[in-house]
Amino acid sequence: MKKCILFSGGVDSFVGWFRMGCPPAINVLLGHKYQELEQKAIKTLCEKVPSLGKSFYAISGFEGMGKFEKSDAEIPARNLFLVTIAAELGYDHIGLVCQQDERMIPDRSEHFFVSTSALLSSLFGKLITIDPVFPEMDKTDMVAWFLGKEFQLSTDELNQRKEWLKQTVACYHPTFEPPIQCGSCPACFRQAIAFTANSIRGCYAYNPAVQEVARLYFKAAKEGKYSEKRSSRIFAYLAENGRIKEYGKGDWRWG
Repeated sequence: MKKCILFSGGVDSFVGWFRMGCPPAINVLLGHKYQELEQKAIKTLCEKVPSLGKSFYAISGFEGMGKFEKSDAEIPARNLFLVTIAAELGYDHIGLVCQQDERMIPDRSEHFFVSTSALLSSLFGKLITIDPVFPEMDKTDMVAWFLGKEFQLSTDELNQRKEWLKQTVACYHPTFEPPIQCGSCPACFRQAIAFTANSIRGCYAYNPAVQEVARLYFKAAKEGKYSEKRSSRIFAYLAENGRIKEYGKGDWRWG
């Protein structure tokens, strides 16, 4: 079995790299609008975690994919494209981190992982497995695992890991020069929830808790569009930042 993980410089792939046993970390340059921020984060992470630097390599030549990027940062079939490249490189156990609560998206769904594994296995004539790595955890759980007691971390080691996590990125719309996370997009909001729940202060141009994206997530959670666990994470984050108040058990209100 030849393992790898598709690596973006985000929390998910960084923590997933440890979860998979630190295999080769592959970053495919697609020319998307937040590529510069990702590359900045990857460079810093590889410097701070030398073993990552030794296992990391970038694949260029596909930057034209960026022209298909939509306004919400989606590139249709991106994940199919990425796992196919990994298979072409000879890997048969391919990590594509997809956490709980993000599996409604077509190319992150259980159907995608099962059917794509079967398709690539058929095309390459060998068993190929696309691994979501954290299918039973959300981002908050993943960060908690990385900082967890099972690693028997000293205080210094724990703080070091938190500093590593702060170098990861999640932003769809980087701002300023050099680019930093905006704090206004859904990716920044989700990262902020996971970080806050694990006593980490992220770095954003604007506070995610006071942006319009916060109100949108609150509204969706109130309307029952998310799992109970995900909704409770959203409420806890917004309450801690003084954006919502509870007027009775489960009766959260804005302001």
